[in-house]
Amino acid sequence: MAHRAISDLSTFIGHLDPTTHRILVAGDFNLIHGALDSNPLALPARDRSVFARLQALGLQFIGPRYPHGRKAHPAPSGLPVDNANVPTYYTTPNPSPPG
Repeated sequence: MAHRAISDLSTFIGHLDPTTHRILVAGDFNLIHGALDSNPLALPARDRSVFARLQALGLQFIGPRYPHGRKAHPAPSGLPVDNANVPTYYTTPNPSPPG
């Protein structure tokens, strides 16, 4: 999905100077920025290739990043302890049944 979206986005950018474009790419690609190769819940090489392709198009990764979001504590396994990633999904505990 992510690689297809990048290919589609490339069509809009073309071969012109990328600094002349104002493009916001938003969504959940189910990627982990900065995942370690030992992360069993990610495909770090694939994730890095997506971010590298976006950067090659002149796009910057801006977040969400801590401190502009709630940092996961403790850091999930498979990420460096000093990472600035923030979770984009939270669960709420089920309330206790009355009585």
